[in-house]
Amino acid sequence: MDPKAYLLIRINHAKRRIEVGITSSKTHIVHTQVNGKDARAIYHTIAKKKLLTYPEHYAYLGRELMKAQIALSMRLKYTQDAPLPLPKLKKDIF
Repeated sequence: MDPKAYLLIRINHAKRRIEVGITSSKTHIVHTQVNGKDARAIYHTIAKKKLLTYPEHYAYLGRELMKAQIALSMRLKYTQDAPLPLPKLKKDIF
């Protein structure tokens, strides 16, 4: 657990965007929201504001934002910390 905050990440298909709530580890209240369509821009906004403490938490953020962006673009269900439900490929595709 990051001493500064934890992240709540979801996608909003209706608004076609990724939504990130940054929640205080002490009060458990969302104090900052960052929304957008581009995982990289959201990541840089959070990093620039130094909202997390450790590099490994930024690595986690990057992975989850990329999953969210893929889910958004492919209209898939996104659940934080869960694998993406990607469609199965046919075995004879190659």
